[in-house]
Amino acid sequence: MRLVLDLLEGVSRNDLAARSEAISSHYRSLATVRTTAVVGSTDALAYLVARLPATYAVVAAVLRGINEAYPSFAPRSLLDAGRRTRYGKLGRDRDF
Repeated sequence: MRLVLDLLEGVSRNDLAARSEAISSHYRSLATVRTTAVVGSTDALAYLVARLPATYAVVAAVLRGINEAYPSFAPRSLLDAGRRTRYGKLGRDRDF
């Protein structure tokens, strides 16, 4: 957590909010097929504080549910568990 706070030092919260909204808009558009939503350090920080916690929580919850419903399911790779975002790996690593 200290690292995140250090990275945010001196960064405008208004800029982060604007970039977070732009990233969300990008994800909701068809542009995701052709372009990258996170294009700079401010975008990366905006993703880190605004989107990553929710991504982690959803992936972890889904994988916990799978683990409870199918205790014998033991994926050997991310491909076995499904993959949309590399950040989902964080939730996967905790529960499998």
